[in-house]
Amino acid sequence: MRIYNCHAHIFTNRDVPNRIFPLGLIKLLRKRPIARLVRPVGRLIGRFNRRLSSSAVDRYASLLNIGNMESQEEIFELLKSFYPRNTSFVVLAMDFAKMGAGKVIKPYEQQLEELAELKQKYPEACLPFVFADPRRDNFFELVKKAIEEYDFNGIKIYPSLGYYPCNPDLDDLYAYAQEKQIPIMTHCSRGGGYSRKKVKRKQLRNKCTGEKIKRKGLGWPYISRKKFAQNYTDPRNYISVLKRFPKLKLCLGHFGGGIEWDKYLASPWKFGRERPDLNTWLKVITDDLIEPFDNVYADISYILYNPMYIPLLKVLMQDEKIKRRVLYGSDFYVVIRDLSERSFSLNIRAALNDDLYRQIAEINPEEYLFGKIPTPAPNPLPA
Repeated sequence: MRIYNCHAHIFTNRDVPNRIFPLGLIKLLRKRPIARLVRPVGRLIGRFNRRLSSSAVDRYASLLNIGNMESQEEIFELLKSFYPRNTSFVVLAMDFAKMGAGKVIKPYEQQLEELAELKQKYPEACLPFVFADPRRDNFFELVKKAIEEYDFNGIKIYPSLGYYPCNPDLDDLYAYAQEKQIPIMTHCSRGGGYSRKKVKRKQLRNKCTGEKIKRKGLGWPYISRKKFAQNYTDPRNYISVLKRFPKLKLCLGHFGGGIEWDKYLASPWKFGRERPDLNTWLKVITDDLIEPFDNVYADISYILYNPMYIPLLKVLMQDEKIKRRVLYGSDFYVVIRDLSERSFSLNIRAALNDDLYRQIAEINPEEYLFGKIPTPAPNPLPA
């Protein structure tokens, strides 16, 4: 069998804006000698601050050291080394230029050209997705060039960087993707990257749902940009998009995120109400997106590093439609967890059993990526 990791990253620290970290730290951390100091200095600080554990320091150091590798190909080779030889990887390009976090050293076009070379070198293993930000003047032209000339396999969007998925500037992109059945991957959790631009008063209404955005805490103008960006990522935003483009092939990355899975597990049902669904993004994805639309998927990247979610996933997959819409993904290398990439994959495989693992790691990805009809199960999976 061929395993598909449907959610991975191999961009380098030169693809990241200068103010992505406070105090311009990324400028220093791009220098390998300084990045190597993160582990010893962090452990020294940890002796006096119990909140900073040695394992956390090691994880951050690994994240920085991987990002400081010479090229995307070097990171891709590292990713490949954790999986069997016949594994394929959806590699998601990232365009951070418009998020308001400063200048990016390497032009986004260069990132795409490097991915095109990787695709040519590893046509079966490397399945790149081109990033589309509607605020970039030539974004649609770049998308078509990547798909039609570079042979990219899909499209990546990331609304929390500062726009709604119902942005009219994306309509041509959606029409193009729907017509050609090009898969789209979107970020859908409360965490991750977010727009650093100041939130203006006129933005206090969700453009997709029409709802007024509640101001918690001190209220206007003291509104957290990180929390506000969650309005861009709300899965309900895609209902209006999918009503206009019902055959769009869309995957909601991170399945709503761990916060929403925690809320679902911890909150009681509120019987007697019209919709006793706990009001979680998890239920919005399963009930309002996967259930009524034929081509909506969700991947388990990042969230399944928490093993307490695996029983819930197994129960959810008793529903036949949900079972056919879950994709395996790891979020390499941006995940900061104790588990290694190989441990993550093997733990999920062992917990789900080979049949369900094959469902999310081969059958569903092949339908999502290529529209393939499932074939009978072959020999047992390699480790």
